[in-house]
Amino acid sequence: MFYLKSRIYNKKGILSRKQRYSCKSCGYHYAVMRKKTAKPDKMKKQALHLYLAGLGFRAIGHMLGFSQVSAYRWIKKFGQPLDSVKSNGEIEVMEIDELHT
Repeated sequence: MFYLKSRIYNKKGILSRKQRYSCKSCGYHYAVMRKKTAKPDKMKKQALHLYLAGLGFRAIGHMLGFSQVSAYRWIKKFGQPLDSVKSNGEIEVMEIDELHT
C-alpha cells in the first residue's frame, strides 16, 4: 500500500466508480480503497434458508447480526426472478403443518 506524505490533494475525477485524487506536491494520481461493508453471499443465502424454515425477518437479522430491513431486501431480491414461475391457477389442495392458534 502506498502512503502519501503530503496531505494536500485535489479530486481528479472518477474511474471505475472510485474517486481519484492527485497529490499537489508530487503529482501522483491515486484512488482511495473504501472499506467494503457488504455482507457475503453465503450470509445472504443463510438468511434465505432461515426464512424458508419459517423464521421472521426480525429473528433472522438478530441471529445473523444485521438489520431486519436488510433481511427483507435480500429475500425480496432472491424472490423477484421467481415471479415468472408462479402459477395463476386455482389452488386445489393445501397442507398446513403444525398449526398453533
